[in-house]
Amino acid sequence: MAEITAVLVKELREKTQAGMMDCKKALQETAGDFDAAVKYLREKGLSAAAKRADRAASRGLIDVRFNEDRTQAVLFELNSETDFVARNAKFRALLNQLLDHTLARQPADIAELEAQTFSGDESKKIADLVTDAIAVIGENIVPRRFVIFTAAAGHLESYIHTGGAIGVLAELSAGADRNLARDIAMHIAAANPRYLERSAVPSEQAAAEKEIYKNQLLQDEKNKNKPADILDKIVEGRLNKYYQEICLLEQAFIKDPDKKIKDILPEGVTVARFARFQLGA
Repeated sequence: MAEITAVLVKELREKTQAGMMDCKKALQETAGDFDAAVKYLREKGLSAAAKRADRAASRGLIDVRFNEDRTQAVLFELNSETDFVARNAKFRALLNQLLDHTLARQPADIAELEAQTFSGDESKKIADLVTDAIAVIGENIVPRRFVIFTAAAGHLESYIHTGGAIGVLAELSAGADRNLARDIAMHIAAANPRYLERSAVPSEQAAAEKEIYKNQLLQDEKNKNKPADILDKIVEGRLNKYYQEICLLEQAFIKDPDKKIKDILPEGVTVARFARFQLGA
């Protein structure tokens, strides 16, 4: 059993923000094993991180990281409880660590990410890195989501809006001009398309929209005697407008509303995919 000194108790308290007596008891229960004591306090709900785990974290930052040749990129959302903490240098440093690690290790999802050992310190897991930050910063912090794009033959571009409240990562095919790619990423941030093109909209979703439009028409007395084919044409017209609102390629370009996104793409250039993150959404 390791000697339980005042220095060790103080160190445990600084790491977990738990009470002094709770820290001493944790070390006694774990025979002076520091890491086991941290785990003990978390399991007992006595550490600051455990106490804060249920607090809502819907603010934070979204950012992107590219590899050197810009063939890979990760878009990452890290949540905090308040905007104040999101502007904290230590919070920013944690996000940078998570961006670098995620790009290097490429986990499949948040669960796998948190279980991985931290690339900057193999003695810690990512979950421990976040827990340490919670204890120091004093708010609940949650790695919410990320996406990794690889485009060896294409072009990746990003756009971060309003100080990290919205982030976009887009992949265009080879031959795309970088300025055009950035304009499209900026458009995605502003216009919030849900799908790339109408063929990507689930058929059941389109059917549900048509049913709503049809029922809306039939509720109006003046439409009840109209031929079915006329009503169908009105429904199709409304559905087309719906596609133009939610499908990137059919949206009016924010810099030139007279043109759709598909109209500003040079011949042979396509948008392969995109991801858009918005805090709290």
